[in-house]
Amino acid sequence: MAANSSKSDNVFHGTTSTKTDVLYLSTYAHNGGMSIAANRIHRGLRSIGINSKMLSMRVNCAEYNKSDNIFLVRSPRGHKWNPHYNMFPANNMKFDSAISGIDIRQYIDMFDPQIVQIHWVSDNFVSVEDIGKITDRPVIWRLAECLAVTGGCYFVGKCERYKDGCGKCPRLHSSLENDLSRTNWLRKQAAYNNIDLTIVVPTKAMERLVKASPLTKERRIVVIPNGLELQLFYPEDKTAAREALGIPKDKKVILFGSCDVRDRRKGLHLLKKAMAKLAENHRNEYHMVLFGGGSSSTKFDDIPTTGLGYINDKHKQRTAYSAADVMIVPSLEEPFGQTVTEAMACGTPVVTFRNIGPEDMVDHKINGYIANYADSYDLAAGIEWVLADDKRLQFLSANARKKVETTYDIKIIANQYKKLYEELLNR
Repeated sequence: MAANSSKSDNVFHGTTSTKTDVLYLSTYAHNGGMSIAANRIHRGLRSIGINSKMLSMRVNCAEYNKSDNIFLVRSPRGHKWNPHYNMFPANNMKFDSAISGIDIRQYIDMFDPQIVQIHWVSDNFVSVEDIGKITDRPVIWRLAECLAVTGGCYFVGKCERYKDGCGKCPRLHSSLENDLSRTNWLRKQAAYNNIDLTIVVPTKAMERLVKASPLTKERRIVVIPNGLELQLFYPEDKTAAREALGIPKDKKVILFGSCDVRDRRKGLHLLKKAMAKLAENHRNEYHMVLFGGGSSSTKFDDIPTTGLGYINDKHKQRTAYSAADVMIVPSLEEPFGQTVTEAMACGTPVVTFRNIGPEDMVDHKINGYIANYADSYDLAAGIEWVLADDKRLQFLSANARKKVETTYDIKIIANQYKKLYEELLNR
C-alpha cells in the first residue's frame, strides 16, 4: 500500500510493507541526543536484518528523508498543542501532559508490527490513552527521559513526588494534592495496566529511578545501553584535527559540549568552578573547547576558550573529539550521555560524576575519571589527574576506544534488542 501526501492526511513519505517486525516511535528522528539515539537503534536493528519502521513528527536532516524506513506523520485535523507544554523557561525540563496525539492505532493497523517500541513521544506525539490501547502485542518503552514515570516532568531533579503518585508539583508551583501532575500520573497508571509493557533503560542510574516509581517498578526492566556506529566515530590525527579547528597544538585541550551548554542540568557552572581552580596552576597549559548551542558566546574567565557552535556534521564532531585530550561530562542529570561514547570512540577519555548515566561507561582511572557527584573540586582533580602524565593519557585513550568497541558498537546493542524481542514473542 502506498502512503504519501496525496493519499493520506497523516503519512506523507514512504512505502509500507505487508508486515513489520518493529514499529519504532520517536517524536524526532534527528534533533538532539534522545532522537539521535533512537535513530541509531533503528538503523542498528535494520543492519542485523530486523525490519524496523520509524514514525516521527519531525526529521530535520535531509539524508533521512531519502529512506522509506522513516515515516513522517502529520498531526490530525483539529489537533492542539499541549497547553502545558513549553510553559516553563527553555531549560529542557518542560512539563508535558501527553493529552493528545496522532491516531497510533491507524499506524499499527497499517504496518502490523510484531512489537511496538516507544522511544520518545514528547510534544503530544502520542497520548497516554492511545498507548494504553495497544493491547494486542508487546510494547517496549525505551526510556530516554523520565516522562513515563512522572506526572509530566521530563527530569525529576531533586523532586521525589513521582514515588508517591505526584501531586503538589513543584514544577507547576502547585500546593494541591490533586493537581494536574496527579491527574496525569493516574492516567498513566490506568493506561499501563492495559498493556503488555516492558521497560528498557540505557543505564543503571535510570534503572534505579524506574524501580522507584509505582508506575513501573513491577514491570520487567531491562538495561540496554545506547550504541553508535564505529565507522563514523574513530580517532583522527590529533595535530591535524586541531589545525582544522584552529585549536592550539601545544596545549592540553579540554572539551565540553551538549545540545545546549546553557542547560543547567549539563553542569557548565560546575565546570567553570573546576576550571577556575585549575587555572591557579595551569592557566598557560590548558585550553577549553566548547560545542553545542550557546557555545560560541560562552567564555571561561581563567582559561582561553574556543567555541565551535552547534555541530550537526558527524565528521566535524569526530574532529572535535579527536582534537581533545579529555572530554568533561559534569551533568547533574544524564540518562545516558551520547557525548561520552562518542568521545571514547575517538580515543578521548572522559571525566564525569558518580550517580548519573555516564558512570556505567567510564571505568575509574581505566578510561577516565569518576568524580564525586556535583563536586567541582573533585572534578578539577580528575581533569588534572588525566592530563598530568602523557603516558597515562595514552593508556586511558586506548582503553576508551576499546571499551566502546567491545560494549557500545551499535550491532552489539541491536543484537541485545533482538534477544529481547525473541523472548517476548516466544513466551
